[in-house]
Amino acid sequence: MSPKARTDGLIVHTLEDETIVYDLERDRLHCLNPTAAFVFRLCDGHTSPRILAQRVSERFALPADDAIVGYALDLLERANLLEVGGSVGPDPVAPSRRELIRRVGLAGALGVLVPAVVSMVAPPPAAAASCRTQGGCCNNQQDCCPGLNCVGPRSCPPSNKQCQ
Repeated sequence: MSPKARTDGLIVHTLEDETIVYDLERDRLHCLNPTAAFVFRLCDGHTSPRILAQRVSERFALPADDAIVGYALDLLERANLLEVGGSVGPDPVAPSRRELIRRVGLAGALGVLVPAVVSMVAPPPAAAASCRTQGGCCNNQQDCCPGLNCVGPRSCPPSNKQCQ
């Protein structure tokens, strides 16, 4: 079976060296390194894992080893970034990251090319709110950063834009 990347319920943003994927259904944020992102983009449901391994080899000058792509697909599947039934399924004897680096011979700087997917639960919107620093203008003490004291709006000079 050829793996297929999910498209529904995902927001994908490509940065210079990595790809950020936000899963709207699970409220999870995933950071894919260049190798994992490349495999993710190639998962169209028609490209076999063997062809994926050849393309990864060409793009990153890595050995054309199916274990590299298998490892990437396993990470993507665990992060729920592949369509159900569209992947090759987890490899019951998939090597660990360390074993893969040793097996393929990616010591030193080339080790960063081993696929990686880092996932975290997205913070709630309230966590994104900013707080006021020491001496800043606040409507109440909850507006202040933890452990700091703010001054109320009546105590702030009119030129202070934080109060407006």
